[in-house]
Amino acid sequence: MFGYVAKANMPAIKLGVEEGADVNEAEPHKGRTLLHRAAFTGPPRLIYLLLELGANPTLADFAGRMPYEVCKDKDCRDAFRRYWATAPDKWDYKVGAIPSMLSADLEIDQHKRAAEKKEKEKQRRKDQEKRKKEAERARKDVEEAVKISAQAESHLSERERRAMAAERRLGMLAPSDSPAFSCAMCQTEVKRTPFERLGNKYCSTNCVVAHKAVLGS
Repeated sequence: MFGYVAKANMPAIKLGVEEGADVNEAEPHKGRTLLHRAAFTGPPRLIYLLLELGANPTLADFAGRMPYEVCKDKDCRDAFRRYWATAPDKWDYKVGAIPSMLSADLEIDQHKRAAEKKEKEKQRRKDQEKRKKEAERARKDVEEAVKISAQAESHLSERERRAMAAERRLGMLAPSDSPAFSCAMCQTEVKRTPFERLGNKYCSTNCVVAHKAVLGS
């Protein structure tokens, strides 16, 4: 029977049990049952077949390990849990170290939660990429605005330049207890008297000029 299990020859296993073979046969030197071998090698459908044929999931090997505990992967472990759901009273599954049954409804719920988690992660990555692009676009807008501001300032008259210099000095000398505000152009958080134009607040005259150029007014 161990040879049939090793080859996952399920028709031969079923026929052998029907003809009187012991489905709980164990190796003499390690105490591993057919179910141990199936759990270790798979596939899951082989495990399920042995359980249907009466294999006992609560028989430990000589090392004290239950078949469930030597499963090679999650799919093999789930075969035990699915069988528990179909035959809840046949064995004391907890003795076999099987944590819980896996009913069809529970599987559907698990798949649904996994799909929701995957969708949330996909949306998170999408939002992250969107924020990254927005930040890059804002950075480029500021750079362009500064460039426009420099170009615009280069065409100011001497009188206008002196007026801007005076405004800058006034801004630097503003009281330190002035309420903080966010510059309408560069979005910098500033705590001093703002430069104002058309209801907007700016941290510098450069930003005033730049924003004016951006707005095209």
